[in-house]
Amino acid sequence: MYPFPVVIVGVEPIDLPAIRRELTHTAAEIDCELPSLVAASECLRRTRKEPRLLIVKVGPGCDIETLRRMGDDLATWPILALVPPQETVGRVLAINRAGASQIVPFPFVPEEFRRAVHRLGDQFGRTLHDRQVFAVAGAVGGSGTSMIAINLADEISRQFRRKTILSEFTLQFGALTSLLDIQPRVTIGQLLREIQRVDDLMVENSLVTVGDGLRVLAGSHEMGTSHSVEPSHFVRLLGCLRKIAEVSVIDIPEMFHGPASNILEMADRVVLVALQNIPSIRSLQAYCRHLSDERLHHGIWVAINRFNPQLKGFSVAEVKAMLGTPNIVTIANDFAAVNQAINQGCPLRRAAPKTPILRDLDKLSHALLGLDQAPSGPRPHLLRRVFGVTTT
Repeated sequence: MYPFPVVIVGVEPIDLPAIRRELTHTAAEIDCELPSLVAASECLRRTRKEPRLLIVKVGPGCDIETLRRMGDDLATWPILALVPPQETVGRVLAINRAGASQIVPFPFVPEEFRRAVHRLGDQFGRTLHDRQVFAVAGAVGGSGTSMIAINLADEISRQFRRKTILSEFTLQFGALTSLLDIQPRVTIGQLLREIQRVDDLMVENSLVTVGDGLRVLAGSHEMGTSHSVEPSHFVRLLGCLRKIAEVSVIDIPEMFHGPASNILEMADRVVLVALQNIPSIRSLQAYCRHLSDERLHHGIWVAINRFNPQLKGFSVAEVKAMLGTPNIVTIANDFAAVNQAINQGCPLRRAAPKTPILRDLDKLSHALLGLDQAPSGPRPHLLRRVFGVTTT
């Protein structure tokens, strides 16, 4: 997810679709579109507190002095200038000195535009880099996706003391209300109906606290939806979640379909929940074959749920070879513990703290957070730790 919203200034309506499309690819949310620098200067001067990325089209009629004043007023805001190819070197330098940190010829080459947007995000959004989004999606129905999402979020919140939000991105009847025995006043469906009004405060007020600090944004109470939902609506919700939580765990039941499926591309890490069967592996192969090597090796984890080490043909090594990803983890099969947690409406840590599932989720949590796990072997004898002597 991009570190801050985007304001587009001075771009003609005919050119807006191309910019919107590229910003969607970079997981950036468009805050507003303004016709000119003068209008932007007047409109934005009261919103200095929250930084935005300014994308400004600089044409022959553009007043560089207005750009400079706006750059001074909004000093913490990065500016990307779109300039026509016929601009002189002197004018390009003047645009840069007026405050534009990145300059891209317009019409632009998509890759150049994306690199400039990402570069500005890296330079100006460092304070948000420690905020992470983990998407959890099932390869096939019945994979246990929500169980893993719930307990992964609970473990991160409880064990690592991270401010964590668990969200259910679906238009169908939600599962979290039943699995966690909660009664939210506001659900995903209600926020989507009011998406144009949604902001950080509205999302925060919709959260329900579960256990020791975990907060939950649950799916709809009603079946289906009667309103139109676009992928950008979920992007907006995700942007709000990222601002108010250190870690956001997104439960995505519809891996390939629905407006929320593009969240898989925007998440920092994706956990694909698999079973040891052919439909599950084929589904994951269809997804993984379209990923870049970088994403496959550093952004994707496959969690084999209800793992049976005796089952032939679906060992960790074989699944790793079939999918081409090195990040394979196994989740123990403990039906009694899961059933107990479901019936009590709480995470596993409270219902069955000794289940081996928690040990496996601890390993997954460390991997997703990029933390080295402490060795599990016996602790060295005190004399050896202090003096380096060998004891018998």
